Amino acid sequence: MKDTQADMRRFLAKQMNEKKGRENMDKALNDEQAGMWKQDKINYEEEERRLNEKIKKINIDNEGFLKS
Repeated sequence: MKDTQADMRRFLAKQMNEKKGRENMDKALNDEQAGMWKQDKINYEEEERRLNEKIKKINIDNEGFLKS
Protein backbone atom coordinates (compact mmCIF):
# COMPACT_ATOMS: atom_id res chain seq x y z
CA MET A 1 0.00 0.00 0.00
CA LYS A 2 2.78 2.44 0.94
CA ASP A 3 4.66 1.56 -2.23
CA THR A 4 1.56 2.29 -4.28
CA GLN A 5 1.08 5.65 -2.55
CA ALA A 6 4.74 6.55 -3.10
CA ASP A 7 4.48 5.59 -6.76
CA MET A 8 1.35 7.71 -7.09
CA ARG A 9 3.08 10.68 -5.44
CA ARG A 10 6.07 10.37 -7.78
CA PHE A 11 3.75 10.12 -10.78
CA LEU A 12 1.76 13.18 -9.70
CA ALA A 13 4.97 15.13 -8.99
CA LYS A 14 6.23 14.23 -12.47
CA GLN A 15 2.96 15.40 -14.01
CA MET A 16 3.12 18.68 -12.10
CA ASN A 17 6.70 19.29 -13.27
CA GLU A 18 5.73 18.57 -16.87
CA LYS A 19 2.77 20.94 -16.60
CA LYS A 20 4.97 23.70 -15.16
CA GLY A 21 7.43 23.13 -17.98
CA ARG A 22 4.67 23.48 -20.58
CA GLU A 23 3.36 26.61 -18.87
CA ASN A 24 6.85 28.15 -18.85
CA MET A 25 7.29 27.28 -22.51
CA ASP A 26 3.90 28.80 -23.38
CA LYS A 27 4.79 31.97 -21.48
CA ALA A 28 8.13 32.23 -23.28
CA LEU A 29 6.39 31.82 -26.65
CA ASN A 30 3.78 34.43 -25.71
CA ASP A 31 6.50 36.85 -24.63
CA GLU A 32 8.36 36.29 -27.89
CA GLN A 33 5.16 36.86 -29.90
CA ALA A 34 4.44 40.05 -27.94
CA GLY A 35 7.93 41.28 -28.76
CA MET A 36 7.39 40.63 -32.45
CA TRP A 37 4.04 42.44 -32.39
CA LYS A 38 5.62 45.39 -30.62
CA GLN A 39 8.36 45.59 -33.25
CA ASP A 40 5.75 45.28 -36.03
CA LYS A 41 3.81 48.17 -34.47
CA ILE A 42 6.95 50.32 -34.29
CA ASN A 43 7.80 49.51 -37.92
CA TYR A 44 4.24 50.26 -39.05
CA GLU A 45 4.17 53.59 -37.22
CA GLU A 46 7.55 54.57 -38.67
CA GLU A 47 6.43 53.69 -42.20
CA GLU A 48 3.19 55.67 -41.73
CA ARG A 49 5.15 58.67 -40.46
CA ARG A 50 7.51 58.46 -43.42
CA LEU A 51 4.63 58.25 -45.90
CA ASN A 52 2.81 61.16 -44.27
CA GLU A 53 5.96 63.27 -44.46
CA LYS A 54 6.40 62.36 -48.12
CA ILE A 55 2.76 63.27 -48.91
CA LYS A 56 3.10 66.52 -46.96
CA LYS A 57 6.22 67.46 -48.94
CA ILE A 58 4.49 66.67 -52.24
CA ASN A 59 1.50 68.77 -51.22
CA ILE A 60 3.76 71.69 -50.25
CA ASP A 61 5.60 71.40 -53.58
CA ASN A 62 2.28 71.36 -55.46
CA GLU A 63 1.04 74.35 -53.50
CA GLY A 64 4.18 76.28 -54.39
CA PHE A 65 3.83 75.35 -58.05
CA LEU A 66 0.18 76.43 -58.14
CA LYS A 67 0.97 79.72 -56.40
CA SER A 68 3.70 80.50 -58.91
